[in-house]
Amino acid sequence: MPAADSLACGALPLGLAHRVKLLNPVPSGQVLRWADVQIDSAAAAVRLRREMEQAFATEKRAAA
Repeated sequence: MPAADSLACGALPLGLAHRVKLLNPVPSGQVLRWADVQIDSAAAAVRLRREMEQAFATEKRAAA
């Protein structure tokens, strides 16, 4: 999935989906979203990913 599409739908990166608690059922073939899982927001990988998403969104808005 392209990064812009991932950000638009709030997709959870697969690399962060390991050992997370599922909060909402996700039908087969559907996108797993940040909102569907309980995640440790203090984890370094999660913080870095959120920073990257914010930077990408800011760049995209500036280019528009």
